[in-house]
Amino acid sequence: MLVDEISQFDIDTREVLTYPMVSKKLRDISHAEMEHTEVHHEHHCAAMGPMKTGYEILDDLIQNPRPLRFIVHLIQVLQPTDYEADSWQMNSEKKLESVETLRLEGNELFKKVSQEYAVHGAPKRAK
Repeated sequence: MLVDEISQFDIDTREVLTYPMVSKKLRDISHAEMEHTEVHHEHHCAAMGPMKTGYEILDDLIQNPRPLRFIVHLIQVLQPTDYEADSWQMNSEKKLESVETLRLEGNELFKKVSQEYAVHGAPKRAK
């Protein structure tokens, strides 16, 4: 695709059976990033009852599978050097190289938080 190009993908019903759960996971990750919280991993038993995602439109798609149409608008292309890669995007060598940087960043954050506690006190927790 070219920048500013719009493409359409039609997906047959039998090809979208896993889409609701994948979409749920991506939505949960996005919400966690926007709210600066951790993503909690959920485990499911294969013999469990009806699947629910917590998203009405995805739950409906599980109950009533139908073809989907995805429309993608490419706004920007980023090169690997244009952003900081997440660990899932790195090979083992790159992950090992990032350990020292992450350690130093963590130490700096810890010092900053410790200094804020020293000046302002620990934040009050809701009961």
